[in-house]
Parts: sequence; C-alpha cells; structure tokens
Amino acid sequence: MANRSYLYSTGNRPESYEDRPETVSGLSEWPYAIPFSFLVLLSGDPRLCASLIADGFDGEPPESRTTLYAISGEFDAGFARLTKFAAAVRAVSDAEGLHAGLAEAERFLHAHRDRYVLLETIELDTMIESGEDELRTLIEGHLDLCRAAGAAIDALPDDAAAAGAVLARQRPGRVPRARADRRLRQHA
Repeated sequence: MANRSYLYSTGNRPESYEDRPETVSGLSEWPYAIPFSFLVLLSGDPRLCASLIADGFDGEPPESRTTLYAISGEFDAGFARLTKFAAAVRAVSDAEGLHAGLAEAERFLHAHRDRYVLLETIELDTMIESGEDELRTLIEGHLDLCRAAGAAIDALPDDAAAAGAVLARQRPGRVPRARADRRLRQHA
C-alpha cells in the first residue's frame, strides 16, 4: 500500500464494490493525509458509499468480507466552495505562483468535472484500525470533516475581498487556546 488518500470524479455514488461508475477520473492523491482541498471538494452533500479500491481484505472469504467505505460528494457544490476559497486567497495574496497554481487547479477540475467526487481513505485508515466497526468510525470522522470544511467556506463572506480579509486575520500556526489545552490532555 502507498498510504495515500485518493480523489476521483465519478458518474455515480457506488452502493457496492461491483457498482462501478461509467465514468471515473483520477483527480489527485496525497500521502499520509487528507488535504483541506479534498474535504472542501467533498463538502457537497457528503455521504458514505462503497469503496471502489477494495472489496474487503485479501484472503477474506466472499461471504464474510469486511465492508469498506469511501466518501462521495456532489462535485458542483464542492467545486463552487473551492473556487470561493481560491478567490478569497487570491484577494489577499500577490504571489504569482500561487495565483497560477490556483488557476491551473481550477482548470484541471473543470476539465474533469463529473456528477460526484469520491474520496478513498482505506490505505490511511488501515494504518490505524483494521476492525470493521473501527474503520467505519474513522470514515464517519472524515465525513464530519467534509461537512465542517463546507460550513467553514459557507461562513466566509461572498465578496472575495471580504472573505480574504477574514482569512488574513487567521494567523498561521496559531492554535486557539482551548484546542491546544485539549490536545495536551489527550496526550498526557
């Protein structure tokens, strides 16, 4: 395994491993994490769906395969949120490379647009858990992050300059005190 999260655009929300989409495009993969941009793209009505990577674990008998999940979201809603976020970032940055990268990403996503976006995290999740219930709990946590990412973008003003000003007020690397205290307690 490569221990990556994988992002695809698809023509359906798979209900089973055999429910293969008629159209599928690989959009991106990321090692050892799920980037914020993936969560935003999946934020349009995100739901659990069947994994298209694996139908259970190797060596499991067909009648008792572990159910493996992915997350599917509506492409257009997630793409709209991502472009809103990109516009806010552009409004507060004069970095030409950043502007060019955002434009390239938007063109690429537009060219590979489909009805849904699908996130596969099974490689990451099996680094932490292996039981069916525990894996489902992990993927449900990812689902919550997709919803939270969408809510965060929706909370930004619609005006790109105003949204950019909100983002600029957030200092990188600063962890709010309550979250920092909670993290310390978890590791104590």
